Amino acid sequence: MKSTTVLKVLLIVLASNATNPAGAAAADTNSPPAQTITLHPPPRMLQIATHDAGLRTIPMAEAMAQIATPCPDDVEAAISCFETNEMYAYLMVPDDLSGAANRSNLLVIARFLGEIRSRRIPDYKKLQVGMDSSLHLPITDPEAKNAYQERLAARELQSATFSLQQNLEMKDVSLTRRLLEACSRLQKSDPASVELLRQVADAAHLTADERKKLGLAAGPTGP
Repeated sequence: MKSTTVLKVLLIVLASNATNPAGAAAADTNSPPAQTITLHPPPRMLQIATHDAGLRTIPMAEAMAQIATPCPDDVEAAISCFETNEMYAYLMVPDDLSGAANRSNLLVIARFLGEIRSRRIPDYKKLQVGMDSSLHLPITDPEAKNAYQERLAARELQSATFSLQQNLEMKDVSLTRRLLEACSRLQKSDPASVELLRQVADAAHLTADERKKLGLAAGPTGP
């Protein structure tokens, strides 16, 4: 009988502490304060197969931030930058455009396509920089040596520019196709997204024909 009474008293005390947290805390003043633990979902990752480094894994937020950063003016550095950014952009065109984050990413990728188009030189032709046949000989005259170095630098710049323009042309074609496919899906699934489509079209410098495919009126097509 005594044990039953003790058990009842213990249950009453526990119930009181559960309904009165302040009383429970006061009963044990030596207890450390409660800590709030917030669990964050793991970052979304992007896996990329490269020729030199094999399979690379980077956070998608990092890749998106790089896409949003304009490529440098230096031709050689720009070639590498556009190569990497286009690879990220192509893989990150979202298939599911129901969420606000993916729609925001679509606009970032559209701006990158606009950057590609703004850097292109229409119908670019590689100019041949003539080189004097006597340049194979040792050059001792300072003026002749300076002229040779200037021609050599111009020739290297022309070659790099030609490579950049070729790369931009190919990237323009592939990324435009991918972006238009995504916009077409968005147009069909959400007819109310016309304002976002207009922003994408303006940012990507889409042509009148490309805008027409998305049901948009003609608009700005250049930087």
